[in-house]
Amino acid sequence: MPLTLVNKEVEAVIERPRLRGLVQITRAGELWDCRAVVYNSQVGASSVRLSEEKVVELFKTIGIPLPTEEDESHVFEFQDGPSASVWASFGFDASKFPASVAEAV
Repeated sequence: MPLTLVNKEVEAVIERPRLRGLVQITRAGELWDCRAVVYNSQVGASSVRLSEEKVVELFKTIGIPLPTEEDESHVFEFQDGPSASVWASFGFDASKFPASVAEAV
């Protein structure tokens, strides 16, 4: 039986690019050491020391679950992370984050 080839035009669906990475927090007395890195970044991680209130605000901003008070260390993955200016507002080095999500891909 001969094969029939059908040429069919298919529109490519391009998903909106996302800024993805990891956030690690470790208790340091009354404060938290926070380290964030963007996946496939060539510039490495950025670290800051934040109060508990700022950690809660950061986690709400990037849309990840709030840490439990009992644990001393947490690692969370974020997707659709904010731009460099938002990270900088928490004290992170803005040069470690793309200015826009488009720069991350």
